[in-house]
Amino acid sequence: MTILLACTPGETPVDTETTTEPGTGTDPGATTGTDPGVTTGTPPTTSTGDTDTGDTDTDDTGGMVCASESAVVAGFTLGLGDWPATDGAYAFDAPCLITDAEVVNGGPISYVLACTDEANMERLVSLVLSGSPAPAEPYVDAGLDVTLKVRRPAGVGDDGGSFALFYGGDMYVVGTNAPEVGDADLFGMFTVTATPQGCTPVEYMACATAQTFDLVIDGGPLSDAHYGQGFAGTEGSQVYLSIFIERAMQVSGDPMACPLDPGEANTFKYVLTYSPI
Repeated sequence: MTILLACTPGETPVDTETTTEPGTGTDPGATTGTDPGVTTGTPPTTSTGDTDTGDTDTDDTGGMVCASESAVVAGFTLGLGDWPATDGAYAFDAPCLITDAEVVNGGPISYVLACTDEANMERLVSLVLSGSPAPAEPYVDAGLDVTLKVRRPAGVGDDGGSFALFYGGDMYVVGTNAPEVGDADLFGMFTVTATPQGCTPVEYMACATAQTFDLVIDGGPLSDAHYGQGFAGTEGSQVYLSIFIERAMQVSGDPMACPLDPGEANTFKYVLTYSPI
């Protein structure tokens, strides 16, 4: 699952009513919890996609059945170039300057970063955010000094693992496509966890079962906010959080009878962007 997140803390919310503004739609797959002043909807400039919570089917007993597909596509490509790896893996926080930023309306968002590694060597890094609907543009642009945090296990490639961009000490973009929900150090003021959706696991690849999850976000303008597979936009006081979840799923099976790829077995793929309004 891939995650992108961009963020700046806003003022204390005061309005307790959930509203739908002109040009936005209330997302049925998002529950914001009890934090006052949080508006759930989609941004006026972004189409919503289908919020699929994965529990619309029923089994023979009438219980909800988990689903593993999502109408939303979320992804990132993080090219680390010649950055030295440790046993094929990357785990670092590095200072960077955004030297180029290109936003294609309705398409991908791309950045070029000039970063400094632990040996004080300059390394060029490329970052592309993509998805359908298109990810919301983070509040970071060319000329800004940022911190790039990377957590990538060996062998997963440029679109694997997790990363975060911090600006001014606050997280603005987070992406995850990994078995783990995410390293807590990547989320700044937020705590991100996953909880079962309470549905009956379904057959997966004819040899295993799949259980889908809600992504739960606490902190900032959110309190115990649950999001299923799909797209949601949440607006608080002077901040906007866009949540793109392609997969939040765990798969179980006998490794001998069901040779699952490690990336398929437990996948949390989502992109979050969090920005000032």
